Amino acid sequence: MTKSFIKRKQYKNIDNFAKAGRVLVVYGPRQSGKTTMLREYYDKCADKKIWLQGDDVILKKELESRTVGKISPILGDSKLVIIDEAQYLEHVGLTLKFLVDTYKDKVFIVTGSSAFGLLHHTSEPLTGRASYINLYPIDMGEIESTFGRVHSLSYVESVLIYGSYPAVCNEGDKKMKESIVRELADAYMYKEVLEFEGIRNHEGVRSILKLLALQIGNDVSINEIANMVNLSRATAQNYLSVLEKSYIIASSQSVSTMNERKEIGKNKRYYFVDLGFRNSVISNFSPLDLRSDVGALWENFVFIERLKKHKHENKFVDMCFWRTYDGKEVDILEKENGNFLGLECKWREDKIKDSLIKSFNQRFADTKLLIVNRDNFMDFM
Repeated sequence: MTKSFIKRKQYKNIDNFAKAGRVLVVYGPRQSGKTTMLREYYDKCADKKIWLQGDDVILKKELESRTVGKISPILGDSKLVIIDEAQYLEHVGLTLKFLVDTYKDKVFIVTGSSAFGLLHHTSEPLTGRASYINLYPIDMGEIESTFGRVHSLSYVESVLIYGSYPAVCNEGDKKMKESIVRELADAYMYKEVLEFEGIRNHEGVRSILKLLALQIGNDVSINEIANMVNLSRATAQNYLSVLEKSYIIASSQSVSTMNERKEIGKNKRYYFVDLGFRNSVISNFSPLDLRSDVGALWENFVFIERLKKHKHENKFVDMCFWRTYDGKEVDILEKENGNFLGLECKWREDKIKDSLIKSFNQRFADTKLLIVNRDNFMDFM
């Protein structure tokens, strides 16, 4: 893909949510494009404005003081105030509450590179004062809207191998893509997860990631993970929670609607938010025709693209899976407003077994069960 500005779906929502008297929080993985998106919005804004960096040591001290005498000279008569990397502010929730309550005529927008670094500390102080936009790495719908359907169809192999962070999408050379992915994965792991959260057991986290990378599409329990990486159950659960809140992995819970005994319930499935990150964990950037894990990659791809689609369009959709003790399963079961949609992810196949369709229809009446393969996947993106 040649270097080009990729229009993000969430851009149109900035004006919808950025209002005086409230703060708009734009959050998501590091390097997912938050700053670029807001820079475009900032540059086009005709009002008086100011751009602040939350990791600036001097500015950080002034904002954290939460005193009018120190902050007013900084903000001046700006109508739009953007604070990038706001998670570096100590007690960020209290600071943002002070700003919103004190300067009611200003529009505040802040970015945070992880949920646990920002939202965890802002949710209570900002009750009733905040709106949120979630920005993931680029989704296939955004690629299509920028480059067209033909290009998006041809680009899917690159996403399965190198992922879809903006810096990766804008690089044409495969070796450079691999280098960027490795650098992003290492920097994100150390700066955003291990260092920021204060986790000292680096090997324990990496062991969990390697285990999950090899278990895509499989049911796993907390106890199983803890035993396999030689950690306590509580520690393993904490690491999984941190990895999920930091947008490295996403989980899918087994659906439970009627608690039927023949269904498997408690386990989860874990997917990587970015497949480039996953392939970096196992050091495998081989072409798809040389891989034995292409089926797992495809399931991960479909799940995450659907997740990104829903998040970028601000839809509230529960994403689950369904599996029975006799081996019948549906990879993705989405629930929106009480309605279900079943999706089977097939890299090489274009049919669903009649026995699965029958069992599924008996269990979920009036619910569509569709196949997502290489020929039709863009219809679901």
